[in-house]
Amino acid sequence: MEEYSYPIVVEGDCSPEQAKRLNNKLQIYFQSKKKSQGGECVIQFNEKSSTVTVLFKASDIRDNVLSKEDHVLTIGNVTVKLKVSNPEDVEKEPENSIQLTMEASYQQPSQNVPTGNKLDVKNLKESCPVALENVSDELSKNVLALLVENVSGVPEKDFSMELITELNTAVVTFKNPSAVGKFLEESKTHKKFKDYGLKARALERSTCVQVENLSAEANNKMLLEMYFEKWGGPVEETIICPLGQAAIVTFTNVEDKEDVLKIKHSIFDIPVKIYPYYKSLGTALYGSSRPTLKLPEPFTVSVHPAIRKFLLMKSLISSISDKMGLQFCQIDMDKPEVLLSPDPALLKQKVETRRYIDGWAKNASDTFKSIISNYTAFELPVLYPVWTKAESDIKGLVTDQVYVYMDASKVALTMAGATHDINGVKSVVGKMLDRASTQMERERSSVTDDVKVTPAVHSQNTVPSGSEAEVNLQGLYAVVLENVSVETNKDVLALLVENVSSVPEKDFSMELIPELNTAVVIFQSPSAVGKFLEESQTHKKFQDYGWKARALEGSTCVRVENLSAEANNKMLLELYFEKWGGPVEETIICPLEEAAIITFNNEEDKQKVLKMKHKISNVPVKIYPFYKSLDTALYGSNRRTWKLPESFRVNIHPALRKFLLKKRLISSISDKMSKQFCQIDMDKPEVLLSPDPALLKQKGVTRRQIDGWAKDASDAFKSIISNYTAFELPVLYPVWTKAESDIKGLVTDQVFIYMDESKGALTMAGATHDMNGLKSVVGKMLDRASTQMERERSSVTEVMEVTPVMYSLLQQDGLQNALTASLQLHLDYDKKMNKLHLSGLQTEILTFKNWVLEKKLIMKEKPLKVDRSLREFLRLADCDEMSKDLFIAQGIIAVYTVENEDLLLIGSTGQALSEAEKKLKMVLQSKDIIVEDRAVLALPQWQDLHKQLQSLYNTSKKRIVLINLSLQRDKVIVSGFREPVAEVSRHLEDFIEKHSKVEDSVRVKSHAVVEFMKERKSDDWQHFLKSDEVTVCFDSIRPRIKLSGERRFVQPAMSFFKKMANALYTDTLIIKKAGAKKYFKEEGIYMLSFLLKEKGFVIVLQEDHMLKEEEEDDKGKDRGSLDKFGQCCEVQMPRRVSVRAIRKEFSAFSPKMNVPHHKKPLWHGSYGHRDQGYQGQGNQGNRNQKFGDHSYDHRNIERQVHRREEKDYSGFSSARYDGLTVLETTRKRLQISPSKGNIEAAKDDVIVNTISDDLDLKTGAISEALLKTAGHRLQEEFTAARIRRHGISSPVTKRLQSHQHFTPKTKPLRKPAQTFGWTNELMFWDTSESPKNEEFVMMVEEIEPAVFQLCGDTPQDLNKARDMINSLILKEYVNISIRDSAISNFSKEDAVMLSTMQRELSVSIKLDRKVQDPVITLEGLTRDVHTAESRIRDMIRWVERHESKRREEFTAAWLNGNIWTLYRT
Repeated sequence: MEEYSYPIVVEGDCSPEQAKRLNNKLQIYFQSKKKSQGGECVIQFNEKSSTVTVLFKASDIRDNVLSKEDHVLTIGNVTVKLKVSNPEDVEKEPENSIQLTMEASYQQPSQNVPTGNKLDVKNLKESCPVALENVSDELSKNVLALLVENVSGVPEKDFSMELITELNTAVVTFKNPSAVGKFLEESKTHKKFKDYGLKARALERSTCVQVENLSAEANNKMLLEMYFEKWGGPVEETIICPLGQAAIVTFTNVEDKEDVLKIKHSIFDIPVKIYPYYKSLGTALYGSSRPTLKLPEPFTVSVHPAIRKFLLMKSLISSISDKMGLQFCQIDMDKPEVLLSPDPALLKQKVETRRYIDGWAKNASDTFKSIISNYTAFELPVLYPVWTKAESDIKGLVTDQVYVYMDASKVALTMAGATHDINGVKSVVGKMLDRASTQMERERSSVTDDVKVTPAVHSQNTVPSGSEAEVNLQGLYAVVLENVSVETNKDVLALLVENVSSVPEKDFSMELIPELNTAVVIFQSPSAVGKFLEESQTHKKFQDYGWKARALEGSTCVRVENLSAEANNKMLLELYFEKWGGPVEETIICPLEEAAIITFNNEEDKQKVLKMKHKISNVPVKIYPFYKSLDTALYGSNRRTWKLPESFRVNIHPALRKFLLKKRLISSISDKMSKQFCQIDMDKPEVLLSPDPALLKQKGVTRRQIDGWAKDASDAFKSIISNYTAFELPVLYPVWTKAESDIKGLVTDQVFIYMDESKGALTMAGATHDMNGLKSVVGKMLDRASTQMERERSSVTEVMEVTPVMYSLLQQDGLQNALTASLQLHLDYDKKMNKLHLSGLQTEILTFKNWVLEKKLIMKEKPLKVDRSLREFLRLADCDEMSKDLFIAQGIIAVYTVENEDLLLIGSTGQALSEAEKKLKMVLQSKDIIVEDRAVLALPQWQDLHKQLQSLYNTSKKRIVLINLSLQRDKVIVSGFREPVAEVSRHLEDFIEKHSKVEDSVRVKSHAVVEFMKERKSDDWQHFLKSDEVTVCFDSIRPRIKLSGERRFVQPAMSFFKKMANALYTDTLIIKKAGAKKYFKEEGIYMLSFLLKEKGFVIVLQEDHMLKEEEEDDKGKDRGSLDKFGQCCEVQMPRRVSVRAIRKEFSAFSPKMNVPHHKKPLWHGSYGHRDQGYQGQGNQGNRNQKFGDHSYDHRNIERQVHRREEKDYSGFSSARYDGLTVLETTRKRLQISPSKGNIEAAKDDVIVNTISDDLDLKTGAISEALLKTAGHRLQEEFTAARIRRHGISSPVTKRLQSHQHFTPKTKPLRKPAQTFGWTNELMFWDTSESPKNEEFVMMVEEIEPAVFQLCGDTPQDLNKARDMINSLILKEYVNISIRDSAISNFSKEDAVMLSTMQRELSVSIKLDRKVQDPVITLEGLTRDVHTAESRIRDMIRWVERHESKRREEFTAAWLNGNIWTLYRT
């Protein structure tokens, strides 16, 4: 790419659709000399700015393109006008640059698509500094940093800032490149930016560095270029700054600059500092190392007081201030000593160095002295009377151009003024003062007498010779009139001078100098000079004509003319005039004019030379006074007058003249000829060259110049015309028409072409550099056209069937080489018709067809196997274009095609097929994205994103990515090129993830927390409902809050509610008093609701279903797959036996039971329980379980046993554990222990059986067998349980845990009595023996506690809640004792009644028999206790009556002698 180093920038207007098609067209257009005057070039597309740069290989090609007036590109049916420009002439990219979307490369598609989260923002691959402009001095760095932080949203630690005070600029560099775009965008509309007038722009990518601290040795351009090319890379430009001991080095590549900045450098063993330099700023970025410079101290300079007063008088101070301002210096001349102070702008220069600051004082002083040197002052000693005598004459001489001051005390006359005005005045004024003094002396000493004097003597004594008088007047009393136009007549001018000065024409002389638009007037009286100068300033005619008058300075120069070649010698002239005049200061030889200018040291020597006639080398010479301010001599009446030379004509080729007229080059040639004082007229075939009147207005024009003008003009014109060439070629008109388009396409409009059919000649004209070699090229083209016309008469046309795939392969497999042998063979492929049209000689066509057939025979093909999504992607793409990018562009001669919905890979060789298949797998990819919420696919945003991605990554001709849905619409399938697929998938996954609707729950500690957040914290979470983004549901069954909506909204809401819940205080209050739960479920709950309205806490009475739901949630994970089997109840039995009952089809459950064998009965007593008691856990709740603890482990009940293997009668392999056989897992995944016998005779701890809802044991064979063995009491117990069923939370748990029962005191009978517990699924009994004789024993049933869940904002709120609950229950609670001896006679039936009474009335009944008279204590709610008391007293009365009746019967039996019968009964 280095050889293409001559760029142009292309601008134009086109639509985005047209812009996408411009890449190849621009390449073709600018490579065509016919279309654009271009040549070899490359096209570069700037992705950031979407502009096009064309790089040419040669500068003359670029110049040709730039010189072409119109560039037009045709896109379809639309014509786009292009504007080309040199990038060096463009300060910034034009707004109307062509927005090109380059056709994406299939190999590296990521170069053409953004990679950021925002699809419509281009990705910044590197951080670039941002320049803040118009930063005033009042804005401190801290204020700016805070402003940048507010606008960008980036903390100060993530960017750096450098203030450049001299530019009123600050440069901000962000660590994160993405922050740059946001900052630039936000700053455009930010209020503070507008208020302060700040502007932000991104700095360009710089390739420059500034090298500082260079030694004198190292400050060498070639040395620096060689050094930095070694350590960096190619150097484009090096600028030396010797005063600043610095240099600016510009690299070709940015990377080379970055490499140089990373390392430390020493040149000639002296460390140098290197900083990045930005041309748009005109300074380097130093970071924290930026030098801070201080203004130098002011100083004073002495100026002659008279000069100071002159400057004040003439109001010249402001002019001097302006000149000193260029040195950043301010002046103050209010005091005698001038104060020079540095201008603050000194520190605001773009390139400022310490040396410049330190040298400011000297530079300012030198400049001021240089300015003051243009003014002169002098003093002359003079007595005041003498001054008064000469005052009028002196002031008349100097007018107001000179400051004059007479100090009588110092006896001195001071004069000051401009140097050119005051030169020679000192000697003149001195003579005038001497003459005045002499005259006064003569007047004091004079006497009166009559003396006769002859007229001749008088004349000789008073009047000098004519020549002497003329010279003196010229030297002293001359005035210059400037801006006198050529049209002004000398007589008119003389009359005007006479009117202004009031001096008659005889008292002054005049010389016109037309080439200077000047006239010189010489007065005989010095006073007339002053008056004329003063009057001319206000005279109307002077103002109307724009004339200006000034005094002509005294001169020490003469002009010597008519010098011979021998005399035109500097040394000779100096020696001659030193002999006849005096010391010579300078001699200037003018050999072409045969003249010389001699400058004497003294004016008297000049006057002496002018008085005499001279011969040098025996040749008479003429001498005239010369004035430097006029740059000419005064000749008086001898001034020469010149006449313009005659015009003449020059012949040029007619074609050249037409070419010059066509290209509008006449004005350019006229400009060049004007330097020769020549005007040209090319309206006729012969060019007319005429002299310019300005020829005679040159200073010092000579006869030789006038006479030699014609030759000089002719030579100059021929030299200019030599840059253009014309030639003619003989050609027949039919041949010309054949070759016309090609020839005109070759030469474009840079060459004039004319075909003269009558002469049979082609004429061409143009610039010589364009015409070089063109004659032979055009001749060959004409010959070729002639040959082609001959071939066309002999050529034939044939058609071959060739598929697009095969044609593409042939193009890559040597098609062009095959055509090389037959250059005139013409191919035209019709892709739509699959036909290849061949035009040429028969032998050429036959040779080419043979070559195609050979290639077809060696082609290899194989089916292309890819997954369904990639197959669809390849099928929809343009096979030809895709194959070019996938294979051919990588040097693989292979293509793929679609045949009958299948993909076929075709290659030139087997290796090519393998490489193509490998490349395909490496470049292409498909990815599935799971859609969890299909409603996302119906969102308008999804449709917009889908369209945006499709249009961004694909064009009308090329497809990079394909996005499809699966048939079930549960997946989005992205297929295509690997990197774009990854990018598109990421965007789609992000969208689906954020917009999918989900439902999630926030688990809290208790239901009280749910109620508290719902009722007391509603103001905090109501905003979620108002936005309609999240649905909030407070679960009334489980302690949780359900949130539903799109995930992007649900996740923040989850965090919000969790944070809120974690900030609350919760507790559990358990009141284990009889009737407490009943009270709060009935009357107490209304009282609580009323009291809690204005409280800062919440109280919730824990219900059994709350525990049930919590247990289901907490045990779900531990129990694994058991949850799917429905309702579950687990019971912990004595001797480490765990029983679980599940409502489900038995065959669907695969239990694992390890039940140890026990020889002892499970418990004793007909209705008794095990002495230890047990706990049960299930979905109906448990009073004894700890709140919030739902864990369990079945493994803790297993017992280690010895295993022995045996073969069961059923043929299954089983293991036997001390009499219990456990079968291994069967095909149904069941583990069973089969044994032979009747179930009613089983000696086991637990028998599990199903039972109907009405608990009727007569239904079912097993239940009936068990009932027959156990007896009717078993049915009675089940019947009683069914009656109580609806008031009991968990029948198994409550029935087996604690209740009143009879414990036998006598020895049990031999016949066993069965004791049963039940559930809907579970039935079990104990085979222990039942006593025959029992006594009444009262067991207190476990009180079901009232559990309260508390929640508040503070611990104090929880304390208030506890106090409220305790105070309410204490008001309703009472205990009563009943003491009666009849209680000891209560029977088993009475015990059952008391037990039923406890459950029914929710009271605590306790029996104390240790005292003499048994006592029953009642505790509970007042009304319930009184009700229980009434019922118990009824029981006591019934027992008393029963006992009284028994005593009566016993007494009667006793009296009747039947005591034994009574005993037996």
